[in-house]
Amino acid sequence: MSKASLKKNKSDILRLKILLEDKEHCEKELNLGTVDLNEVLIEFTKRISTDQQKSFKKFFFDADNSSPSSPENNSESTELQINENENLSKQLSHEFENEPWVKKVYRKIIQRTHPDRYTHFPVEEIKKKFTRIYRNAVDAYKSGDVGMLLVCAYETEVEVEEPQASRYITESMNSCKSKIEEIKNLIGYQWY
Repeated sequence: MSKASLKKNKSDILRLKILLEDKEHCEKELNLGTVDLNEVLIEFTKRISTDQQKSFKKFFFDADNSSPSSPENNSESTELQINENENLSKQLSHEFENEPWVKKVYRKIIQRTHPDRYTHFPVEEIKKKFTRIYRNAVDAYKSGDVGMLLVCAYETEVEVEEPQASRYITESMNSCKSKIEEIKNLIGYQWY
């Protein structure tokens, strides 16, 4: 792999890292907004008459079960999201099983970040950083998220000289962008 390709991969990994942080931030804002919106709606229902409550609940909670504020819909959408994530994870893990470089990168990351290596290390922040990277790498490998694994490799200075890495980075970036757009269109996020 040429030096120009390696530089491009590193800059793409940094972009992916920023996107992943943005996605995490959006998810937190969505959760906070959804909780706050639910509290406001519940408080409002306490202040209106029984007849109004029926039409209020029908409008906000039963309208085609499309409201993200609906507790029933939240559990259904969460189950759907979990099933989608499991299917994607199975698909991705089968996809990179045939690529031994992914396993090599994973092993190098784990060797550098395993918590047992830092048990007596005096700087707590470094211990936390490597523990976080270790957990992210393990989760990424289990779920088949090669993009996140490449971010962990970048953070631990593990060189990845595989040409196929750019494909995984691009796929992860696109997935992250679409997830952020999806979150930003939800009522809970907009309420926040």
